Amino acid sequence: MQDETVFHTNEYHRRVWLAQDQQPICKKGGGRAIHVSDFISKTIGRIRLTPEQISEQLLLHPNLWLASFKARKIIYPGKGFDDWWDLKQLIKQIKMTISIFEITNRNCVTIFVFDQSSAHEGFAEDALNVNHMNVNPGGKQKRLHDTIIPLSNLDPAPSEEDTHGNIQRMCFTDDHDDPELRGHPKGLCAVLMECKSVWDKYTDMCKRCGAKVVGRCAECKKA
Repeated sequence: MQDETVFHTNEYHRRVWLAQDQQPICKKGGGRAIHVSDFISKTIGRIRLTPEQISEQLLLHPNLWLASFKARKIIYPGKGFDDWWDLKQLIKQIKMTISIFEITNRNCVTIFVFDQSSAHEGFAEDALNVNHMNVNPGGKQKRLHDTIIPLSNLDPAPSEEDTHGNIQRMCFTDDHDDPELRGHPKGLCAVLMECKSVWDKYTDMCKRCGAKVVGRCAECKKA
């Protein structure tokens, strides 16, 4: 099983040593993050080589040594430090863990269970993720795969087209009227406009609070 957690250098301690007239002075911030990811096995606990197995490794030519003798990976993420944990780093750790497991559990087959939440960005490159979209067309945004306007979409107004079940393309077609938009991602506004009633509801909320159409409206979130 894989699991991970994040600690901070300034997290509270249950006990501190102080002189009789002193008071603990707590840091204002959490301090640098310490991200720990590890694999636990039902048979041996933490997946790592034993001292004997490490000795066997060191007898080999250095080119044959494992890159690490334990599955645990510790990074220090944050601005100016390590990059935050992502799927590529996890895959790299998995490959390392399998290499170690093949030594610690010879001739065995295992099932890996992962702590993989959406926060780890475990998505396909073209996954439908609103956080990868700009408000307006083009620009630096990912090309998302096409989808279908759901049947749960708001009912259309009397004069509007019923878009329920229509294919919704997330990029403009190559023969679009505007040459500058051809093949480019549509952005939030264009996608919501195609959903008709969703766009009407969204813009009505913006009119009520006097805000411009933006990706995230602070006033609308208060409603």
